[in-house]
Amino acid sequence: MNRWLTSGLLAVLIVGCSLPWPTPDDPVRPETPTRMALQRPSATPAPAPSATLPPTAVVPDAPPSPTPTLTPTPTVVPVDADSRSRIFGEIWQLVADRYVYEDYRGLDWAAIREEYGARVREGDTSAFYATLSELIRRFDDDHSHFQTPQQVAEDLARFEGDQRYVGIGALVRETDEGVLLTRIAGSSPAERAGLRPFDLVTHIDGIDVLDVDAIGPNGPIARVRGIEGTPVVLTIRRGDAAAFDVTVIRGVIPGDAFPVVELTPLPQSGYFVLLLDTFNINDLESLIRDALAPLDDVTPINGLIIDVRGNSGGRVDYLLDTVALFVDGGSIGVTRSRATSVRDLLIPDDQRIPALRDVPIAILIGDGTASAGEMFAAGMRANQRAVLVGEPTSGNTENIVPHDFSDGSRLWLAEYVYLPPDGVSIEDVGVQPDCALTASYWEYPLEADPHVVLAITLLEQQRAGAALSCTP
Repeated sequence: MNRWLTSGLLAVLIVGCSLPWPTPDDPVRPETPTRMALQRPSATPAPAPSATLPPTAVVPDAPPSPTPTLTPTPTVVPVDADSRSRIFGEIWQLVADRYVYEDYRGLDWAAIREEYGARVREGDTSAFYATLSELIRRFDDDHSHFQTPQQVAEDLARFEGDQRYVGIGALVRETDEGVLLTRIAGSSPAERAGLRPFDLVTHIDGIDVLDVDAIGPNGPIARVRGIEGTPVVLTIRRGDAAAFDVTVIRGVIPGDAFPVVELTPLPQSGYFVLLLDTFNINDLESLIRDALAPLDDVTPINGLIIDVRGNSGGRVDYLLDTVALFVDGGSIGVTRSRATSVRDLLIPDDQRIPALRDVPIAILIGDGTASAGEMFAAGMRANQRAVLVGEPTSGNTENIVPHDFSDGSRLWLAEYVYLPPDGVSIEDVGVQPDCALTASYWEYPLEADPHVVLAITLLEQQRAGAALSCTP
């Protein structure tokens, strides 16, 4: 059974990548957000489906998003054979010139041009887009991917927080016993039906969620998808009680039903947990500042725990702006292109939050921490601002760059690799925690989360001026 870190039964899962920002020589469209990721001038700019291009990245093989999506997307416009050939040629040349791996990860790129060149002129527009997606997937680098105009528009909606969808409003984790509900959206169909976090779903409309053949190729999520106003029956196990059925009426779930930035005080402790689920949401710095604002009136603040165990990346400039809230200037390392172009990842000065100036920080990491999420953890530790707790990160830190085409489609291409300040790549290795602890943390309330408990122990040691010990 596939294990997704925190996937939405009825919530959109965004799997992001790290995006660099432009130098003065890099073209930036006027309507693009500040410090938009790089674009190449040879790729024909496409009319955006909205006023702003979304600087986000979605791995093609991510778990499917719930449907139907209610956010309007562009109508599919036929692309003629000549245009298809031209777009394919642009993509081929971009990869030839800029892909970060000179060996093209074992692909014969010249032969690829012959193999795919004829295919792109055949079939219809849908077949063309499927061919381009297949082509880029062959790199298997977990970052580079091709997007249709419709996917570009959906990306924008997610970035702006405007995407809505039909579902029940719950986040889940698949386990060996069933589908565990980990978060319930407020005022959602799930909440109205009485569902709670840590409820275990064993059957959906009478179908065992562990029966792979019966549940279908898309898994339990697909079974809970549906049309607004229709019912879905979930069989629930709650603690030691007997299993019971709950009927939930599907409804429209807003895109911000599950905050990606959220501060939670731990009971009677002076410790706080900041959930930071992405670096790929518009106005992230303001969201974090607003979440942390209540700490201005708190005394004492014994420690802050930042949870990035489900943070799969986003924009590098947003990442640096976030580090600047806790570190006053400096660098988190560099990115390097195939042509050995090096960019220093500088932390902005004079942005640090005063209330947290001397507060010790722990960062929770895991195998769901990827890309910019990993860079954040590595950068904070390199600047001696945080201790890392949990499990090694995914080791996937290539930086990708968007290239737009005349039909509205987009190629995200891995063009930079990240090197922390010590110069040692974490690609395929990941960031190693200072204190490692393997735990099914999603099965616990926050105050009993094993990673949180260990983090508090380390922060107490730090406050006492003692040497850090991973064993209490």
